[in-house]
Amino acid sequence: MSDLSVAEALEALERELAAGLVPDAQHLAEWRARFDAAASSADRGPGWPSLVERAHALAAQVDRLTLELSQRRDEIRRELEHQATGNRALKGYGSTLA
Repeated sequence: MSDLSVAEALEALERELAAGLVPDAQHLAEWRARFDAAASSADRGPGWPSLVERAHALAAQVDRLTLELSQRRDEIRRELEHQATGNRALKGYGSTLA
């Protein structure tokens, strides 16, 4: 394979992220397998350092997205816990009125 295969793999994930798509773990694993196959057989020609730089920037972007999603998940869990607590309190209060 050529360096072009690596560039195409990077471009595919960059397009998805730019479009606001959030790839799931399975999709990322499949993409990573394709990327690793392309990288292992790449020519590593004169444009290779820029491809490596792009790959590192993309990895940082995916890491940031993962952190943001993890933080949002934690916020949602806290909100659900507060709602459950409020529902239990309302249920208990309602039983004292009956």
